[in-house]
Amino acid sequence: MNTADIQLQQNRDPYPAEERSTLGTRESGFTLIELMLIAFIVSLLAVIALPVYQDYSIRSKVSEGMAMLSEAKTRVGVYYATNTRMPTSAAQAAIDTNVDTDIVASLLFDGNQIVLVVKDIGGDTGTNNRLQFSLKSTASGTPEWTCKPGDTNPLAWAYMPPICRG
Repeated sequence: MNTADIQLQQNRDPYPAEERSTLGTRESGFTLIELMLIAFIVSLLAVIALPVYQDYSIRSKVSEGMAMLSEAKTRVGVYYATNTRMPTSAAQAAIDTNVDTDIVASLLFDGNQIVLVVKDIGGDTGTNNRLQFSLKSTASGTPEWTCKPGDTNPLAWAYMPPICRG
């Protein structure tokens, strides 16, 4: 190599203009690994949160039935206070047993217990759909009730209102 070639090589720009425009900048966006990690985290949260949300949703629907049960308990209490004995039928206590709403199928009363029958509102409430208040005693002068799953087709423990879970 002669001195003219060496001089040209030394004066030559080591970074041509087309390379210089991208030098020092970084491409924006996510790598495949980052996207896969985000997808994994989102799916993990969904797997954990979805069943919890579904149970919560069903429990909130059962609360509509609890309001109807409370009304029926009040009517039995009023009958007992007025007549000093328990009613023997729903009609005697003025309990509406044909309540058919979006959530509640019916209320049943047999003199010793009030049973709430819930429609299929998700989960396993299709056939396991009964919640009941059983008469505990009347020794205090007012009816006292115990809440529990139904004797037949009991509502799942996960869907029971807090007052019934003990």
